[in-house]
Amino acid sequence: MWFKTRCTSPRGAVSQCLLLPQYVNEDDEIGVMLPANVYGPTHTVVVRDAELSVRLMVVVNATDSRNEFTVDPFDFFLESDGHYAIQNGSRRKVKFSKYVYFDENGRHYELSSVDTLGPAVLADLSWQITPISMVFVYLVSHLLRAC
Repeated sequence: MWFKTRCTSPRGAVSQCLLLPQYVNEDDEIGVMLPANVYGPTHTVVVRDAELSVRLMVVVNATDSRNEFTVDPFDFFLESDGHYAIQNGSRRKVKFSKYVYFDENGRHYELSSVDTLGPAVLADLSWQITPISMVFVYLVSHLLRAC
């Protein structure tokens, strides 16, 4: 699970980012995934006693066909009517299949085959993270339909 927002690094670089709330530590740092063109690795893992920098990717199945494909976390969305992914510039309704890691040589690793050490990027208090805004709306008309 992650939350999309914007962040500014201590050097002033502004980027979209995905916050990883499961990686908050006692030093007030939070795990952050950055777009691949900003910083490729998202996690550090151990595979057969070797520490690797890898990128988390999402394997999905298109709902309008049996095509399985892999997308970057920045191209995977949850909306009110299900999951969507961007493939070749087009938005498609998909079904989540699994997460995998890819190393810089294109080799992929199932999550079950690695020990995840943590995120490749930890944002501390010197980072500026745009607060996530969420609005919940109570619609009376939806309640009336349910009765």
